[in-house]
Amino acid sequence: MPEGRSIRPAPIAAGLLALAVCLGGPGAAASPLLPQAVSLLHADLAARDANGNAPEGCPAPPAALSDWAYEELLASAPSRGVLLRITHPDHRSLAAPSPAPEPVDAVASPDDATPVDPADPPVEDEAPMRESYVYALPPIALQAWLVPGPEVQAAMAAVDRVVFELDLGDAAVFESMDALARRPLASADGGRPTAARLPPDLALQLQQALSAACLEPPADWRPEIRALALLTGLMRREGHEPAYSIAGSLADLAVTMGKPMSGLETPERQLAPLLGDSPEDVAERVRLALDAAARPETLAALARMQDGWDSAVLSDLRLFERRCNCRQTAFEQRLWRDIEARNAALAEQIAAIHQRGSAVFAAVGALQMTGSTGVIALLEAQGFQVQWMSYPRRPPTPSGSGR
Repeated sequence: MPEGRSIRPAPIAAGLLALAVCLGGPGAAASPLLPQAVSLLHADLAARDANGNAPEGCPAPPAALSDWAYEELLASAPSRGVLLRITHPDHRSLAAPSPAPEPVDAVASPDDATPVDPADPPVEDEAPMRESYVYALPPIALQAWLVPGPEVQAAMAAVDRVVFELDLGDAAVFESMDALARRPLASADGGRPTAARLPPDLALQLQQALSAACLEPPADWRPEIRALALLTGLMRREGHEPAYSIAGSLADLAVTMGKPMSGLETPERQLAPLLGDSPEDVAERVRLALDAAARPETLAALARMQDGWDSAVLSDLRLFERRCNCRQTAFEQRLWRDIEARNAALAEQIAAIHQRGSAVFAAVGALQMTGSTGVIALLEAQGFQVQWMSYPRRPPTPSGSGR
């Protein structure tokens, strides 16, 4: 197993955007920028002193999971997160499927999916329906979450292909993400592009907030990306790190299993909506991120989402859409339209891969799966049957334990 599996090797890792679902209490002026921030920047942005240690008063930087620790956890880690099996009555396998995870007692039934009942009789005189899987990815993670449990491993082993929002096996993807984070602003008059800059007082506010959060994103990232990086550190003191990329760990496992990998989107499609197109737009995005990071409701909502993911409760994730009050401005409505378009494209591609004859394991952002315009609802609208794969009962992982 390769070393450093807890930290992706690029300045910006291929992230899993969850645009337009906001973190905040009912009625709060929540920012729709927040979830896309914590999903995007799977990078090690922890502040360090000259010796590479955390400055006084800051949490320790994220640590790579050693090979031996990974192998030990791989044999004992429980499954976490929401895993859904999808089938379509018109898409059937020509051969018997590989062994797949068997459902057991549910942790808690989600609102919009039904646990698989092993007692259901098989369809006679027909080839079995092709089985694919959709797996929800959290925006940040504890280190122990990097290791998939037996049900998730079995689902990956049973498919023909593994897909992510971005192609994690392509180094050019990481290079493109990094370049986009540094992209200059286009000139309004068609002249030479210029670096995106903030008014001095806002620039100072952003830098002070980053220092207080013990974060050091690259100085040449655009201001709105640096501000979004601020939001990734909200639960670092509890051990939840943006640098711990579950998608990256699953990609390593797919390579070990010999599974072909691909991406459903391009870096441009994911990151471009985060970038302002004028100095005023950049400043507005920075202010939104600073405001979201300063509100206690933001941390509380993020903690609820992490607990819901850890406990494999899809209904908990759906609370975000219900509590969101972020369609109030033209800017927020634009972000919603973008996420709806992205979800439609993701669902269409997952369905197309399945229809062409390949069983697929699709790992996408948890907050993009839920709601009437989420990936799951869109797959159901195309005739897919969605079954929630349950795991053995266990308590949630205590925050700060890493386990």
